[in-house]
Amino acid sequence: MAVLVTRAGRFVKQAAGFRAFVPAPLPSDPPVGFDASTSALLSRADQAIGRLDGAISTLPDPDLFVAMYVRREAVLSSQIEGTQSSLDDVLFLDGNGRIGRLLITFLLHQRGVLHRPLLYPSHFLKGHRTEYYDRLTAVRTESDWEGWLGFFLRGIAETAEEATATACAIVRMHGEHRTLVQEHGLGLNALRLLDALFRVPLVNARWVEDRLEIAYATATKLFGRFQEIGLVEETTGGKRFRRFRYTPYLLLFEDDASLLPAERDHEVPIQATESAAS
Repeated sequence: MAVLVTRAGRFVKQAAGFRAFVPAPLPSDPPVGFDASTSALLSRADQAIGRLDGAISTLPDPDLFVAMYVRREAVLSSQIEGTQSSLDDVLFLDGNGRIGRLLITFLLHQRGVLHRPLLYPSHFLKGHRTEYYDRLTAVRTESDWEGWLGFFLRGIAETAEEATATACAIVRMHGEHRTLVQEHGLGLNALRLLDALFRVPLVNARWVEDRLEIAYATATKLFGRFQEIGLVEETTGGKRFRRFRYTPYLLLFEDDASLLPAERDHEVPIQATESAAS
């Protein structure tokens, strides 16, 4: 026999003996209440999203910034659900929760609130996982839409504020590292390489040779100087087919070393002829 849950839906007993929750149509009836606290959270979230949208436009490469957050979202989202998934799994095969979180961002982008789809709340939800599940359960069992809405708005505000802080840190780092390169007298090509690393933070010398149109030996020398002043790390430990990682930039996106992007996912193709030039 079905048990009605006010506003949220009802639990329906299935033939196998368990109960399935069937949500009621939205908007809820009666509608979700807005008190002063909820209105304040909505205002905070709205302002935070506006600041984020403005901050993105100041970045050296906004599209890379978005791509880094998409990857971070995929990893964190899989941890929330207790699985480890590839990006394809996250987008297409792995649950309504993840799809819902992505749709929120896409809707904000589609409606012009965000010029780029950059608002991924899984970091907040992972940090508040118990409350996240409790709030979802309370919607089903107690029709507590108000509690869920307040929690969700707080998450949106904190997520946008965190992303804005990261964007500002990137702009600040860009200026500081350009100054560092100039102070060491590394020249124009070094500044061009630095700008390239803000777009592709894991590269090899052959890619730099092609992209900057400089000699292979010049690219190798630049990486050596960048290593000396702490801008890049060589990731293979070998003498051939070496890859260089712009670690200071990548670390801005991480608060857990286990979430650092796999090197193979950011590297550019290494041409077979590199060994001949090494």
